[in-house]
This record gives sequence, C-alpha cells and structure tokens, in this order.
Amino acid sequence: MKRPVLFNYEDLNTFVRDMIAFRKQEDKDFTVAKYCEGFERCSTALVSSIASGKRKLTFDRVPEMAILLGLSARERFHLKERVSKNKIKAVARESSAQPGNSKRQRTSAFLLKNWLHPYVKDAVRLEAVKKNRNAIFELLGGIASKARIQQSLKFLLLHGYLRLNQEGQWVESEVLNVLGDRNASAKIRQFHKKTLDIARDGIEVYPMEERLAQALLLPLDEESYAELLEVIKEFAEKLQTFSETHQKHNRRLYQLILHLTPTGGIRE
Repeated sequence: MKRPVLFNYEDLNTFVRDMIAFRKQEDKDFTVAKYCEGFERCSTALVSSIASGKRKLTFDRVPEMAILLGLSARERFHLKERVSKNKIKAVARESSAQPGNSKRQRTSAFLLKNWLHPYVKDAVRLEAVKKNRNAIFELLGGIASKARIQQSLKFLLLHGYLRLNQEGQWVESEVLNVLGDRNASAKIRQFHKKTLDIARDGIEVYPMEERLAQALLLPLDEESYAELLEVIKEFAEKLQTFSETHQKHNRRLYQLILHLTPTGGIRE
C-alpha cells in the first residue's frame, strides 16, 4: 500500500481510514489507542467513528488528527482548509433550508446592545466571582462603574444569558459567539471601538509584564491583503480552539483584539 495523498481525496473520512491503515503497515507498533492516550479532543472511539464515516472531522480536532496521521506541515494546512470549507458549506445549506437558524446571529447582536454585556458574561466564569459574586465589581471596575455592571447583570439574567445555579453562582446559559465586523451593525461596531478604547487605556494602566502590545505597518496590494487575511483567519481559528480548551483557566479576564485597518488614503 502506497502512502495516501490527501490532495487526491474528495472524502476526508476515507483518507483518515486509509492513512491509519498505511501507518499500521509501516509501523507494527502503531496503534490509535496509544496516540489517543495523550489527546484531549480525539478518543479512540471517535477516531474509529470518523474512519468508518459515522462522524465528520471537525476543526477543533484537526491538530490532534494531524499528529495521529503523521501529516506534513503542508498537509496539515490543507486539512484545516478542507474542514473549514466543509463547515461553511454545511452551515450555508442549513441556513438556506431553515431560515430560523439565523437566531444565533440575532442573539449575538442583541447581546451587544450594550458593549459591556460580553465582559460581564465572561467574567462570571472567573474563580474569584464563583467564590464571591461581589468580586465582579472589582474585577471589572477598571472598565465600568458598579451601577453599570449591575444593570448589565440584570439584563443578562432577564434575557437568559446568565442564570443562578443551586450554589448561588452565576453560570452561562449559552456560549457567546460574537459576530465579526463583516456582519457589522452599529452596535457591533460600537463594541469593537470600545475594545480598542480599553486596549488604549490598558497601555497606561498595566505594566508590560501583564499585557502585550504589538503593531506592524505593512505596505500591501490587493493580492497581499487577501493573503494576509488568510493568515489572520487561520490564527483566529487557532485562538478559538485555544479558548475552547482553556475554559477552566479562569483567574483573570483578558481581551485580545485582531484589528487591521488602512492608515489613510482611498481605495481606487
């Protein structure tokens, strides 16, 4: 059996199946179970389901699947692109078949009626707030007054974004998926501008060991601009995966901004 060539496969499940068979052929000590012992997102049962076509490979599992299959850097990038495109196509089909599926976007935009809501919503996950709810006022005191935080809490509880559990702790009712600027409404643009204000103030308030600020000036044309967007997109997807796998690391709330803008001039 020759090594499977990812670029020749239309079906990723078949590629996973064939690649596992190839690795077993080349390395008699290779087992899926041995690799999956150190994985967080891929279990032996899940890999078996993907290889048999019962489950689809999702973007968050691509890094571990790439290690399991022994893919090259080029193959890993191609696999990420394929999985990402398949997800976009699936969402598009779902949306066209069921118009009601746009509820998530409307919900996110509704949450941004006040730029503070996402900060308050995420702050309830912090360890200090779980121990003492009043800690939220101190932890967010650098960006909003106690009165504004209280108003935001009332909104989040009233509209079901937060709820109280049996221990009297605030918990999230749903995961927030904030819309990007391409879907910008006035409220979403306001939220993005406020994040920049907070970043600007943070440069004065926090020492360098507690924050990171980097700026690059890049001369671009249309082709290199599109190429840069692809680089940023890939990084943003890695950040999403990082966020999903580090939800319990909740000592302090940080914000991270991806912002690319012209410094002037007009578009010809």
